[in-house]
Amino acid sequence: MDMKDFHREVQSMQGRLKGYIDLPNDPKARALQNIFQKLEDEVQVGKNSNSIKNRLKEIEAQLKPAFNAGVMSHGHFDDLEDWVREYQQKIR
Repeated sequence: MDMKDFHREVQSMQGRLKGYIDLPNDPKARALQNIFQKLEDEVQVGKNSNSIKNRLKEIEAQLKPAFNAGVMSHGHFDDLEDWVREYQQKIR
């Protein structure tokens, strides 16, 4: 996978994430946004694929607690979860 393309995709998802979050001041929402920022930073500087996959796993682990806390709707949760899983498979 081309990392420049992935970087653009991460930035795009960061923008969508802002719209997905219904409770922006919730600690779980802020944690999720912070993890996405770390992912964007790591992709931008060219971290190795294992680091990026680990960050994606970290995001995946935070999605369910954020959804359960009412931070986002079910549809947005599903979209984020699908995105994370798709890129976990693409990053090799």
